[in-house]
Amino acid sequence: MSDPSRPTAIELALVPRPAELRMHERRRFLLDLVVTNRGDEPIDPSLDGARLSINGEDSVYFALALSNGIRDRSRRLLPSQTATNTWPNMGRSLFPRPGDYTLELSLGEVTAPAVLVRVRRW
Repeated sequence: MSDPSRPTAIELALVPRPAELRMHERRRFLLDLVVTNRGDEPIDPSLDGARLSINGEDSVYFALALSNGIRDRSRRLLPSQTATNTWPNMGRSLFPRPGDYTLELSLGEVTAPAVLVRVRRW
Protein backbone atom coordinates (compact mmCIF):
# COMPACT_ATOMS: atom_id res chain seq x y z
CA MET A 1 0.00 0.00 0.00
CA SER A 2 1.36 3.43 -0.92
CA ASP A 3 2.02 6.12 1.66
CA PRO A 4 -0.30 9.10 0.87
CA SER A 5 2.15 11.50 2.54
CA ARG A 6 4.84 10.65 -0.04
CA PRO A 7 4.54 12.01 -3.57
CA THR A 8 4.35 9.48 -6.39
CA ALA A 9 7.85 8.74 -7.64
CA ILE A 10 6.86 8.16 -11.25
CA GLU A 11 5.28 10.51 -13.77
CA LEU A 12 3.94 9.25 -17.10
CA ALA A 13 3.19 10.98 -20.38
CA LEU A 14 2.02 9.83 -23.81
CA VAL A 15 3.20 11.60 -26.95
CA PRO A 16 1.51 10.47 -30.18
CA ARG A 17 3.41 11.27 -33.38
CA PRO A 18 1.52 12.52 -35.27
CA ALA A 19 -1.64 13.29 -33.31
CA GLU A 20 -3.61 13.60 -36.53
CA LEU A 21 -3.16 11.26 -39.47
CA ARG A 22 -4.92 9.62 -42.38
CA MET A 23 -5.77 5.93 -42.67
CA HIS A 24 -2.98 5.29 -45.18
CA GLU A 25 -0.46 6.95 -42.82
CA ARG A 26 -1.07 4.68 -39.82
CA ARG A 27 2.07 2.64 -40.52
CA ARG A 28 4.25 5.68 -39.70
CA PHE A 29 2.52 6.38 -36.38
CA LEU A 30 4.83 6.43 -33.33
CA LEU A 31 3.81 6.41 -29.68
CA ASP A 32 6.28 7.77 -27.15
CA LEU A 33 5.88 6.59 -23.56
CA VAL A 34 7.68 9.08 -21.33
CA VAL A 35 8.67 8.12 -17.78
CA THR A 36 10.04 10.68 -15.32
CA ASN A 37 11.41 9.85 -11.88
CA ARG A 38 10.01 12.45 -9.45
CA GLY A 39 11.22 10.58 -6.38
CA ASP A 40 14.45 10.53 -4.39
CA GLU A 41 15.52 6.98 -5.29
CA PRO A 42 16.35 5.27 -8.61
CA ILE A 43 13.39 3.45 -10.22
CA ASP A 44 12.85 0.81 -12.89
CA PRO A 45 11.46 2.61 -15.99
CA SER A 46 10.43 -0.59 -17.81
CA LEU A 47 6.63 -0.03 -17.52
CA ASP A 48 5.97 -3.69 -16.72
CA GLY A 49 2.26 -3.92 -16.03
CA ALA A 50 1.37 -0.64 -17.76
CA ARG A 51 -2.03 -0.46 -19.45
CA LEU A 52 -3.05 1.57 -22.47
CA SER A 53 -6.74 2.27 -22.83
CA ILE A 54 -8.22 3.50 -26.07
CA ASN A 55 -11.63 5.11 -25.78
CA GLY A 56 -11.99 3.49 -22.35
CA GLU A 57 -11.07 -0.06 -23.45
CA ASP A 58 -7.78 -1.78 -22.60
CA SER A 59 -5.66 -2.36 -25.70
CA VAL A 60 -4.86 -6.05 -26.04
CA TYR A 61 -2.38 -5.27 -28.81
CA PHE A 62 -0.44 -2.90 -26.52
CA ALA A 63 -0.41 -5.47 -23.71
CA LEU A 64 1.04 -8.09 -26.08
CA ALA A 65 3.63 -5.67 -27.46
CA LEU A 66 4.69 -4.63 -23.96
CA SER A 67 4.96 -8.20 -22.68
CA ASN A 68 6.95 -9.31 -25.73
CA GLY A 69 9.31 -6.33 -25.74
CA ILE A 70 13.00 -6.60 -24.98
CA ARG A 71 14.01 -4.48 -22.01
CA ASP A 72 17.24 -3.83 -20.18
CA ARG A 73 16.25 -4.83 -16.65
CA SER A 74 19.51 -3.46 -15.21
CA ARG A 75 18.64 0.09 -16.28
CA ARG A 76 17.61 2.44 -13.48
CA LEU A 77 16.15 5.92 -13.82
CA LEU A 78 17.83 8.31 -11.39
CA PRO A 79 15.92 11.09 -9.60
CA SER A 80 14.80 13.84 -12.01
CA GLN A 81 15.73 11.74 -15.05
CA THR A 82 13.35 11.07 -17.93
CA ALA A 83 13.30 8.11 -20.30
CA THR A 84 11.34 7.89 -23.54
CA ASN A 85 10.34 4.55 -25.03
CA THR A 86 9.13 4.83 -28.63
CA TRP A 87 6.71 2.23 -29.94
CA PRO A 88 6.58 2.06 -33.76
CA ASN A 89 4.25 0.12 -36.05
CA MET A 90 1.21 0.25 -33.77
CA GLY A 91 -1.05 2.55 -35.79
CA ARG A 92 -2.85 -0.11 -37.80
CA SER A 93 -3.67 -2.17 -34.72
CA LEU A 94 -4.60 0.71 -32.43
CA PHE A 95 -6.70 2.60 -34.98
CA PRO A 96 -8.68 0.17 -37.15
CA ARG A 97 -10.98 2.81 -38.69
CA PRO A 98 -11.28 6.59 -39.03
CA GLY A 99 -12.29 8.47 -35.90
CA ASP A 100 -11.15 10.14 -32.71
CA TYR A 101 -9.25 7.98 -30.25
CA THR A 102 -8.56 8.96 -26.64
CA LEU A 103 -5.45 7.22 -25.31
CA GLU A 104 -4.63 6.89 -21.63
CA LEU A 105 -1.59 5.19 -20.11
CA SER A 106 -1.66 3.91 -16.54
CA LEU A 107 0.74 2.06 -14.29
CA GLY A 108 -0.62 1.12 -10.90
CA GLU A 109 -2.08 4.27 -9.35
CA VAL A 110 -0.34 6.61 -11.82
CA THR A 111 -2.13 7.74 -14.99
CA ALA A 112 -0.76 9.93 -17.76
CA PRO A 113 -2.92 12.77 -19.04
CA ALA A 114 -5.17 11.50 -21.83
CA VAL A 115 -4.24 12.39 -25.40
CA LEU A 116 -6.40 12.54 -28.52
CA VAL A 117 -5.41 10.94 -31.83
CA ARG A 118 -7.56 11.80 -34.85
CA VAL A 119 -7.57 9.39 -37.79
CA ARG A 120 -9.10 10.72 -40.98
CA ARG A 121 -10.23 8.69 -43.95
CA TRP A 122 -8.46 10.81 -46.61
